[in-house]
Amino acid sequence: MMKRIKTIKQLQTEKKQLEQRRVDLEKAIKLDWLMLKKGFQPRHLFSTNGTTKEKQNGSTIFSEIVSELAGKLIDQAQTKMFRWFKK
Repeated sequence: MMKRIKTIKQLQTEKKQLEQRRVDLEKAIKLDWLMLKKGFQPRHLFSTNGTTKEKQNGSTIFSEIVSELAGKLIDQAQTKMFRWFKK
């Protein structure tokens, strides 16, 4: 339920709080997008601990890459969901 605002001072205080919350949420969104963008760079997607996969037979390498990509997507999705539900 919303609080009743009785004075201009209360209104100004509420306005400042809402503005600060908006700024904080915008920062969080920007940080999330930057992390997501960084996570989808090719050098991060196709590497394990900073080293690229050596060529093995074609199907094995492809399946490992897809598996790693799926794992990273799931980890990022879990992180985002936990942040959303935490708020």
